[in-house]
Amino acid sequence: MIMHDKRLHILDRAGDVAAFALAKPDVREIFRSQFSVNDELARTFKVMREEDYYSSGIVGKLVWWDRNVWSDQKSFDLWMFLIMGRLNDGKGYINLPREDMKICVTHFANCTSPQKDQILSAMHWSMGFSVPLAMLARWSGRRALYLPMNGLQRLLLGVWMYAELSWISREMWYLHRIRDKDAAARVIVNLFGSFDQAFEAMGFDYSEPRDSDASD
Repeated sequence: MIMHDKRLHILDRAGDVAAFALAKPDVREIFRSQFSVNDELARTFKVMREEDYYSSGIVGKLVWWDRNVWSDQKSFDLWMFLIMGRLNDGKGYINLPREDMKICVTHFANCTSPQKDQILSAMHWSMGFSVPLAMLARWSGRRALYLPMNGLQRLLLGVWMYAELSWISREMWYLHRIRDKDAAARVIVNLFGSFDQAFEAMGFDYSEPRDSDASD
């Protein structure tokens, strides 16, 4: 469970805070307009985001899509820009590995990008439109019509369940892949501030080291 590790809980909680703060489209647009990434940086960030896709086989490409389809390039650029700007916390430079940084950036991009909401909305509309079509196909009594519609509805339901119901578990699985969790947590605290009071109010006591801390 991710709450057993304070470092991962920090990343998870920060993602929730960012998602809540940018939930309204107008606030999100103001946030996105406040930061400008020049063309050279944007090209560099695009290469960083897509390098795993172009260097992987078919399975790797599917994994990449599963991870990145929920956010757009601009969201990735903004969070990369913000996180890179917090690699020095006043105590020295934080050496956050490249892959760990990409996981962190993608997590925040996925939490705040409008693309995720657009995808889920399209799924909801598709499922809604499929209901009357399936009813018409059933009333027609033609197997060539209602059997494919039944299959389509099951497919849409399966895609929706995978996309929405497994969202949290997918994000947590990717956060667990961070190798230097200490460095990642330091960067996020430097960006968002301490979560100690929030964790204490939620009943989490991280004063004693846990097994997950000792294993990494």
